[in-house]
Amino acid sequence: MPWRRYLTIARRDPQLLLAGFVAFPVVAIELIVNDPSALQVLAVGGSFFLIQAVLTGTRARSWSAVRLAFSLAFVVAANTQAAGPDVAPIAALYIPVVAMAAAIGTRGALVAAGAGVLVTIAPILLPGFSDGARHEALAMVAAEVVLAIGSRRVVASMERAVERAQEAHARERRRTRQFSAVESVGRLLAREGPRGDVLGTVMEILETTFGYRYPSVYLWDGAALQLGAQRNYANPIQTFDIQRGVIGRVARTLEPAFVRDVAADLNYESADPAVNAEISVPLVSGARLLGVLNVESNSARQLDDDDFATMQIVGDRLSAALALGHERVKLAERAELLVRLSDLSAKLNGTIDPAGLHDLVATGVAGVIDATMVALILAEPGSDEFRTERIVGGDPSLNGIRILPG
Repeated sequence: MPWRRYLTIARRDPQLLLAGFVAFPVVAIELIVNDPSALQVLAVGGSFFLIQAVLTGTRARSWSAVRLAFSLAFVVAANTQAAGPDVAPIAALYIPVVAMAAAIGTRGALVAAGAGVLVTIAPILLPGFSDGARHEALAMVAAEVVLAIGSRRVVASMERAVERAQEAHARERRRTRQFSAVESVGRLLAREGPRGDVLGTVMEILETTFGYRYPSVYLWDGAALQLGAQRNYANPIQTFDIQRGVIGRVARTLEPAFVRDVAADLNYESADPAVNAEISVPLVSGARLLGVLNVESNSARQLDDDDFATMQIVGDRLSAALALGHERVKLAERAELLVRLSDLSAKLNGTIDPAGLHDLVATGVAGVIDATMVALILAEPGSDEFRTERIVGGDPSLNGIRILPG
């Protein structure tokens, strides 16, 4: 492991930090009191810290319990070395070990915490200790229990907070991916208009990315809602009269609807017997109805308020894309019409033969306005009568028919 990375991990390793705070006081106390075995304690303390340093970076949770047990064993050994008629000051080092074990919270760590409490309470249970030593031991046990419970609760609260934050972050990333997919389809709708393949892509995204089993979209044709695309329905409804069904109600009121139980809604019309809930949102541009976006669920996936909010956002985005797509289609049609008019005008201006001009007018108009029949009718010179000059798309025998006034 590179040294820089190791040092970074070591600075963040609570077990190594605990080893330092445990080993240093033990060695310092033995040096201060000039114990003959101070050098031996120094060697043992240094070895203990070195072993903990070697174990730094081990990620397995089982190693946490092993390292805690090692720290506890070191404190027990130090207390045994300094044992006397009273509780040695080194016994206070049980407290951080127990607190650390409770904070880690694994089964092995909690066993280590319990062992630390037991060895601390030993002066109370064994003969040969003074009342003062027992009082000190009892106070330390109480401190250990309080710190253990407090540490576990604080750490558990932090763990829950981190877990909730991670879940929220995951939901946000998922929603970002979902709406990114909707944006890409929205751009396609805006560019190409409500083509069947594009609407099919919208349905695919609602199913695969959002997880909606039964998505559908209906487009308003001025008289009724026509099915644009759908997924997984057993008997899809091709045309919706806005006077019937939940979808029709949404189209009439321009208000979204969340039906949590379709069996309880008298307006509901079924396209699949497995459906149990429905969300419908209107697709509008200003006050103009463009269509209705609809999703339904079965027992495998329940719809909720988050889905309702999500579908309204999706509906707003698709409404804007559809409105823009309609405008682009209209602009393209106008541009094509102008091209046809310009082409006809150029041909008319280049013709001086009356017969050829009449043919161009009749055939050109049929091309410009996409008519099935065009009749060119001219006034007879010197009279009030009219005569059919050219017929395109109709009965040729009508050419030359006189048309009297009235």
